[in-house]
Amino acid sequence: MGILETGREDVVSVAPDATVEEIAQTMFDQSVGSVLVEENGELEGIITDRDLVVELMTGDGAANVFEDPSTAADVTAQNLMTADPVTVDHEMEFPKVLREMENAAARRIPITKDGDVVGIVTLDDCLPRIAGESEQVSAKLESLAGVVRKESPEPDT
Repeated sequence: MGILETGREDVVSVAPDATVEEIAQTMFDQSVGSVLVEENGELEGIITDRDLVVELMTGDGAANVFEDPSTAADVTAQNLMTADPVTVDHEMEFPKVLREMENAAARRIPITKDGDVVGIVTLDDCLPRIAGESEQVSAKLESLAGVVRKESPEPDT
């Protein structure tokens, strides 16, 4: 089973020249925590809600709306995005995807097929599957423990 079954196919994207206001509005309207930056069908980068906050609310970015609200208009997707984000192939197995997320310190990773974006997987998408697999392992261990108890000799008292 490939990762696309865990992730989602509905990917939200913006153009590199999209303004910060357009990006934030798109995220709000689509109820997503990230958008892909694409130009001519090619993945250029990814922007997360955290990227927006850091850029606009701290002194670390090019725009700090606390110091000068007009600077937000000058920031585009090109300025905000993480360029060339890590991607995973649609057939990649779940444990490998989790390792990719960990290695990249990424909570969201685009899914590709033959180089084209076909979806996105988020850590939130993965949590139900992790929980389900943990429950299965726990049940198997409990069953095994029952067999071991049944097969073990009684301790001498």
